[in-house]
Amino acid sequence: MTYRLEITADAHADMADAYGYYEKKRIGLGEDFLNELAGQFAKLSEAPLNYSYIDHSKTLRDVKVRRFPYVVVFLISGDVVAVIAVHCTWRRPLLP
Repeated sequence: MTYRLEITADAHADMADAYGYYEKKRIGLGEDFLNELAGQFAKLSEAPLNYSYIDHSKTLRDVKVRRFPYVVVFLISGDVVAVIAVHCTWRRPLLP
């Protein structure tokens, strides 16, 4: 079964931020990042159940982006894989 991939506005913003960052580092590196994401998105649409849960409620899953310190955070609802974030693993969330 092939799943339909939906990317949220927040995930698009994450991708745009990362692209800009990598293009500033080296021209073309941002494109490399987007190509790696596209590869992961293709894998997600084919077999999203292959990836582990990352929360206690067993809703969210993630997959690492090859070559870059990012993970794609997603959830599955019926035949839809919803990408909710493209998170940099080097950044730490603000703690209360």
